[in-house]
Amino acid sequence: MSTLAAYISKQLTEDLLWREAELAVMRKQLYLAATGGLQERVLLRANVAMVYAHYEGFCKFAVSMYVDAISKLKLKRKDLNFKLATYSLGAFRSVLKDSSSNLEFFEKFLMQFNSILGEIAIFDSKIDTSNLWPSQLMVWLDRLGLDSKEIGELETLLESLVRNRNQIAHGQKLVVASRADFDNLFSAATTAMHKVAIEVVGALDAKSYKLASPSRTVIEHSA
Repeated sequence: MSTLAAYISKQLTEDLLWREAELAVMRKQLYLAATGGLQERVLLRANVAMVYAHYEGFCKFAVSMYVDAISKLKLKRKDLNFKLATYSLGAFRSVLKDSSSNLEFFEKFLMQFNSILGEIAIFDSKIDTSNLWPSQLMVWLDRLGLDSKEIGELETLLESLVRNRNQIAHGQKLVVASRADFDNLFSAATTAMHKVAIEVVGALDAKSYKLASPSRTVIEHSA
């Protein structure tokens, strides 16, 4: 494993460990409670809220770590894979959108695009959302050139987790009625956290954030 991948892996592992320790304590308390009583209902609500908090917190942390790691490499846009290079052009896209006419748009594009590709890529690592719906997580992974397929396989359960968390936050009745229901949400959230970590570390180790060859750089950026 590369030095960078090993460093990020260590950071993500340490973050996962303290989160999983908290979740284990909360889950144990739930399973010690009498079935069907008030204590179980209260602990179900507390556990769902905690699982969501760690799912959101870890996924945002992992994505931010990945973006920050790539940023510190100070790579030029032309040396990045197509999705990352495109993502780093957000500010330039805003400049083009402000054009008052087609002429101004294409003048800006033609005069600046080549030079911008030769500049160091700049990224915004913030996932700007108060609810980390799985669809939003998949958009972010895809935007960074990371595989989101396995998150998609968990989409139904993760959507349920977010909905239940929102109901708890707004003082509504919890839909998760049993420990079995909770276990399904717990499994989906922790699996998603591990899958995101694996994607981040794997991409850094394989250096898939870079284009494979100069010829591919030309082809992909001109496509």
